[in-house]
Amino acid sequence: PFLAASPKLMGIYTGSTIHEIAGVVAAGNAMGGDVAFTAVVTKLARVLLLAPVLTTLSWMQNRRCFKEAAAKGMTSAKCKLVLPWFAFGFVAVSALNSVATFPTALVKLASQTSAFSLLCAMAALGIDSDFKAIRKMGSKPLLLAGILWTWLAVGGLGVARFFVGV
Repeated sequence: PFLAASPKLMGIYTGSTIHEIAGVVAAGNAMGGDVAFTAVVTKLARVLLLAPVLTTLSWMQNRRCFKEAAAKGMTSAKCKLVLPWFAFGFVAVSALNSVATFPTALVKLASQTSAFSLLCAMAALGIDSDFKAIRKMGSKPLLLAGILWTWLAVGGLGVARFFVGV
């Protein structure tokens, strides 16, 4: 009820807590056009911010590698700057989409290909999952998953309230 009071609040919450853009679109549209618009913009902003955040984290890790190598008198050949190319690709396609118009059929094909690729990735994760191995790890990974889920739900609410000013 609290989130339903404002389409903007619900949109920000939805866009900041749902993992995949298609899920954001589906959930937002189920709640109305205003919610969907705000949710999608919020999600796209999150994805857009991945590029600078991941690049910064990679740079920090690389810098630490160089310092450790120097401190041990070792070569820094193993230190590599890993860049989040997928994030740069997203930024490039977003910029291109902002200045050029693509045929609807191409956009639909790209969207379907994206959904199929996500389906394949999720299936691959499922195939690689082993409940016996999960059980062997004990309760700590499940506890961590629960804590992270709670953090996402509560943090998303905090972000939404901050930006809406409720």
